Amino acid sequence: IERFLANVPVQAGPPSAMYRLRKVARRYRVQLASASAVLTAIVLGSAASLRFAWIANERAEETSAALHDLGSSLGVALQAVEEMLVRALEVDDLERVRPELIEETQAFFDSLDSDRIPDLALKRRLASAIARSSMVYSELGRPRAAEAAAIRAIEIAGELDGGNAEAQADLLKLSGMARSSIADSRVAQGDRAGALGAREAAVADLRAARDLSDDPDATRALERALVNHGSTLAIEDPTRALELIEEGLELGAESPYTPAHSVESAVHRSRLGVVLMALGRLVEADDELSLAVTALDAHLYVPQARRALAYTLDHLARTQTRLGRIGEAAVSRSRCAEERRVLLDLHPESAVRRYHLGTALMGLASLQLRLGQGSRALE
Repeated sequence: IERFLANVPVQAGPPSAMYRLRKVARRYRVQLASASAVLTAIVLGSAASLRFAWIANERAEETSAALHDLGSSLGVALQAVEEMLVRALEVDDLERVRPELIEETQAFFDSLDSDRIPDLALKRRLASAIARSSMVYSELGRPRAAEAAAIRAIEIAGELDGGNAEAQADLLKLSGMARSSIADSRVAQGDRAGALGAREAAVADLRAARDLSDDPDATRALERALVNHGSTLAIEDPTRALELIEEGLELGAESPYTPAHSVESAVHRSRLGVVLMALGRLVEADDELSLAVTALDAHLYVPQARRALAYTLDHLARTQTRLGRIGEAAVSRSRCAEERRVLLDLHPESAVRRYHLGTALMGLASLQLRLGQGSRALE
């Protein structure tokens, strides 16, 4: 009023929002302090939660990256191990280091818990590598270890989802190859009934794999499985055995030519000769076995060829003996003994190879006696 009467600008006016807020704050000071404390706690808690969430997300990304790196490293390791096992199967010069190699490899597999491997591709790689180790055990004359490894490979493969047709075919191929290894192990242990069951299961898996995919490896595996099934069945049912082997040879004719496959085809032809011999078709058996010997002679630089050649010469000598061609049989048996000796020199601690050499020499001595070569037979 005094400012108005003195003609000075007055400050009075309608109450502003800030004025009202200050008045409310003074009137409800206690209540507002409590609300402020609650609001501050909420804000600080939200900020802390956001911070921890950001840190957790960052750690999760780091963990995911670390797991990815670990998976990649494990995948590379399994691939290297599988390639090493393939090499061990193919090269005779590794005979002396195979036992140590396979034990170290098996220790590596034992250290891996398949249940803790989340990546399905890695599990599949592990199963494949273990199946390869089964084949090496079989080559080393350890059928029980070979069967155990093959069974583990099948168990791991059984945990995997086939997914699309190609993935399902891949699993069936792996299972078929592992079952073939189980059959080989049972043959070595004298369990022919168990071996035949495993052979039939292997053929069924590989037929299904071939129906789902045009993978040439599946065709090759089915070819081997059919011939091996026929070879195992030769005593019980030589007629059915002949059908299986001929089917395998037809599949082999569709496969691309490689030196290794040429050796394999020669082995299959050799087994065809053995079945023909069991059927009493000796002239045909002699032809097939002679063709197999010629093919194997041309590929002795392939490691498996020498073992196959010794096997084929053994049965060729038997066939020639039954045909009454004793001189030719003695030549075949002599060559068989030479190949058996080379194989024993590569693996001198092998009782199986020593037995095979002894058998070949005894067979040669018997033929030399029939030829009147007593002094040579005595040697």
